[in-house]
Amino acid sequence: MSDFSSKGPVAENRPHRYKNDFRWRVMPPDKAVEQGYFNRSFGNKTKAVAYQKLIKTLFPDEPCALCDTGKYYDAFGHIYRSKEGR
Repeated sequence: MSDFSSKGPVAENRPHRYKNDFRWRVMPPDKAVEQGYFNRSFGNKTKAVAYQKLIKTLFPDEPCALCDTGKYYDAFGHIYRSKEGR
């Protein structure tokens, strides 16, 4: 048998993480969707909050959600939970 340690370091089997460039998601109410304001994702939180404020000024009595979808996702598109939020 040969010694595998002489060939270099052993590769670790960790899942690959990909940066989520569209982390912040704004989901307007149904009335806003009917008028053309659809769900949008942003990489910048300030742009997402500005879009949410625009929706809230047009539809003040309707709910408008701002979601943090996570900083990373895996190869299958699932959110990769990092330790920063714990």
